[in-house]
Amino acid sequence: LTFSGDTGVGAETYRRNAAHGYWDFVPAAARNVHGDTYAMWEQLQENGEVSYREDPEHNLGVGARADHLAFADFCGFHGNVLDVRVGPQKEPTHLQRARDKSAFFVGIDPLAGEQPRNFAFVRGLAEHLPFRDGVFDQVLFVTSLDHMLDPVGALREARRVTKPEGRVFLWMGEKNPGAP
Repeated sequence: LTFSGDTGVGAETYRRNAAHGYWDFVPAAARNVHGDTYAMWEQLQENGEVSYREDPEHNLGVGARADHLAFADFCGFHGNVLDVRVGPQKEPTHLQRARDKSAFFVGIDPLAGEQPRNFAFVRGLAEHLPFRDGVFDQVLFVTSLDHMLDPVGALREARRVTKPEGRVFLWMGEKNPGAP
């Protein structure tokens, strides 16, 4: 896989995390592009980190989760697979279920999370995917579309990086009443 130098927000300088080796592709100009929405989104990210840390079983794909395993079976992972907003865990349950062991997983998330990961990881935003056009066989949104600054922009980017014969899989989650 190769990265593209254009994330839709102009010329950028990207950084490689010295401690863990992942690339940080969060565009510095994203705050300017997304305006006031970006500050609110940053606060929501901080709130989300608390729920991930305090109640991971209900907020992340961890452990033997039947719903994540069913999603993996539905997708039938193969080829290059991008998980958009993969989460902060070392490896989500659904990525552990790949029947095709040659599938190559890449996760992107603005949260660096637990490092190192059990798959290729880059820090970045779904609305500004740092990948060239048509490189992925499958792109996943696993209960994450509601975590975007611009869901339509994220879907547009997913389409751009998906091969013409590829697929975008979208799983919309639902919280149980009274869930933390």
